[in-house]
Amino acid sequence: MGVGVIVGISAIHPLVGGSYGEIVQAIKTSMHFYALWAFAAVCIVARVTTDEWLPALRLSAIQSIGIAAYGLYQIPARAFGWPGGWIEITNANYATKIDSFAVDTTQLALQFGDFFRATSIFSEPSALALYSATSLSLVAVPWLTGTKPIIASRALVATIIIINLLALFVTFSLTGVMLLTIMLATCLYVHPRRVINRLIVGVLVASVGIVAADFKIQEDVGVSVLDLFGRRISSIATGKAAESESEIEGESYTQRTSDYEKSYEAFLESPVIGVGPGNFSNSDAGRRHSVPYPSTTWGSVLAEQGMLGILAHGGLMAVLLFAGVQLIRRRGDGTENTMTGLHVIVPVRVLILIFVGLTGNNFVSNVLWIDVGLIASIILDEGRRQNRLVEHTIRIDKEGTS
Repeated sequence: MGVGVIVGISAIHPLVGGSYGEIVQAIKTSMHFYALWAFAAVCIVARVTTDEWLPALRLSAIQSIGIAAYGLYQIPARAFGWPGGWIEITNANYATKIDSFAVDTTQLALQFGDFFRATSIFSEPSALALYSATSLSLVAVPWLTGTKPIIASRALVATIIIINLLALFVTFSLTGVMLLTIMLATCLYVHPRRVINRLIVGVLVASVGIVAADFKIQEDVGVSVLDLFGRRISSIATGKAAESESEIEGESYTQRTSDYEKSYEAFLESPVIGVGPGNFSNSDAGRRHSVPYPSTTWGSVLAEQGMLGILAHGGLMAVLLFAGVQLIRRRGDGTENTMTGLHVIVPVRVLILIFVGLTGNNFVSNVLWIDVGLIASIILDEGRRQNRLVEHTIRIDKEGTS
């Protein structure tokens, strides 16, 4: 609730002293935000249960096979000009800024020789990396921790894991690598003794698959994705990326750091409540740098909602993470299948949201608020279950003493 209130408060800045364009932008962005935010609110108010989420999440995990497979197909399709290598995007949102008609665009994918980063159905590679990482969390986390899976078929689980790992690899996305690292680290934290053996097996099998895929890509297009990863990580580790001397053309690291500086400049214009929803482009900093919006969630919240927004959004993530960890501690007594797969996934998904917010702008996006609704409803459902158990225990004790 707090985040929704703060977005409304931040609209005061453009509504009171802004131009007509700033007022319209604040209203449009606020309406879009509240439509997405309402989904999470409904999940909480309607008391959606963990069991009610399961069919939708099973379907989501299964359909990721097709989406990831299309991403893999794009590698040779783009190199050799096969049909379906690119998807044209007609985005009516560009109309007001460019012309009275929608603009035809294509997916963003940097080229390295004949290798184009995979995007599948998404607009850019990092979006596919996020999708593959979240799809992996649905099946890989329960498998690693030995908890009750959401999909019973081991063959299907293996297929989902393998194809999403390969899709994540061909996105050539450091965001995807970090999300995978977060997922594995969280699993180790939850059940270190149980996870370590399966993790070793998984890493060995995944390494073989990735090396084989890299060999095939290099054979087809003459580019090693593993080598690209090595050069990219080296540029960041040595500081070359920060100095715009990266060996990788189009390195997004410098854009992210630059955007945080611009967000801070906009924040200084209205430190408490921000410059207003969607009004970064109308701020002095936005006009000075000709930037329509920050590329990160945290930068956007800082600039457009000020300190109140950062406290509200950070507080929401902190509460969800703390509650997710507590959920695992309550359900996990060290025996097999004491936790369902969804309970273990909760803190993983929260950490994914926090990290993705550092590298991408998802604040006014269903990516954020569907997951908030999922996480919050699972946590609250578990709380109600615990209360029922306590009430049942008290009732039995009373009957036993009477």
